[in-house]
Amino acid sequence: MFGNAFYRNYPYKIVTHARVFALLPKEKISDGQGLFIANSLSFLTKCFGYENMCSWRKIKNYRLRLPHKDGRIDFEFMDDFIAELEAQRIAELEAQRIAELEAYLLVSGLTDYQLTTAEAEAIDNLNFGNKGKVVWTEYCLGDLFKIAPSKWYKLTNDEILHPEGTVPLVSNSSSANGVMGFSCLPANNAGNVLSCSDTTLGAETMYYQGKGFIGYQHIQCLTPKFQGFGKETAFCVIAASRRSTASKYSYGAKFNRNEMNRTKIKLPTRNGDIDIEFMRILISAVQKLVIKDVVEYADRKIKATKHVVAGK
Repeated sequence: MFGNAFYRNYPYKIVTHARVFALLPKEKISDGQGLFIANSLSFLTKCFGYENMCSWRKIKNYRLRLPHKDGRIDFEFMDDFIAELEAQRIAELEAQRIAELEAYLLVSGLTDYQLTTAEAEAIDNLNFGNKGKVVWTEYCLGDLFKIAPSKWYKLTNDEILHPEGTVPLVSNSSSANGVMGFSCLPANNAGNVLSCSDTTLGAETMYYQGKGFIGYQHIQCLTPKFQGFGKETAFCVIAASRRSTASKYSYGAKFNRNEMNRTKIKLPTRNGDIDIEFMRILISAVQKLVIKDVVEYADRKIKATKHVVAGK
């Protein structure tokens, strides 16, 4: 129709328009050769338009430029050329992703991954065996948290969500911190709490909500009853809850509010109280170990991609 040429390496049917036609090679060609030849036909788009539509009758005698070697079409050059372009494109995309990762780590203040003495000791002491220096005590979630349904707007998702919103809408999702999207409506649940769906098979939808949010049907809000609760403590509670509820519930026996209240988890304690400081140090150490792996991965990728992009 307009002279657009595309290479297809899979069976297809022409169902969109009568002016679409196929150019079948007289000999078998590779994907690289097909892409090269299709790109060589790009000049056709400058020859045709609505006032002069492309047809096989008009182009069958057109000539196109292809690489030659020893008097024959150089198909090997086509394969090598396309392979090189694809490798360079992949390298450039990888370099872009690494740059974005570095920028994120810098803005987030996560570039420092050296463990402090206290963090190293916390990792060493994290041991449930007899040699462990951490005392673990069992608690019921209902003793630690007031568990009640979250507040939610009786509106449709379209009425709540907004592309410029900043207030999270927390749903029953088991990903993205449970956040379905964002709203311009006021938050109707306070932050520094845990959210968890009461329709799931365990605590896989339990997340820490640091800021005020909008609730959703079947979302329970776990408000701490003890002092010192924060992000690091929340991560420990979530990990312990997921461990405790793993493979325990089914579609016929959901992790509802009653089950949440009596779910037992183990937390580190000192002198009979929850050891908030140990959990803070431990989570900081774990985060640094993860970031260290990410940073070292990024460094390796940067070195590798620089060689490819430079053509070395």
